[in-house]
Amino acid sequence: MPPRIRLAEVLTTAISGDGAFRRFKDALAPHPEAADRWYAFSEDRVRGRARAWLAAEGYMPSPGRHPSPL
Repeated sequence: MPPRIRLAEVLTTAISGDGAFRRFKDALAPHPEAADRWYAFSEDRVRGRARAWLAAEGYMPSPGRHPSPL
């Protein structure tokens, strides 16, 4: 079975039930490339939700200013 399919199966099992977040991270640990992709994706989603919330609250970015890294 190809490694990506096996990892997908392991991650699918990991997210079932209590303790899913810890099991998910533990399952990713031996796969640094997949873990890097996951954490980049997750960070991007968190930033997007934060920006959406700020916009909904009426906060707008100032022209010419760059956001500071989180």
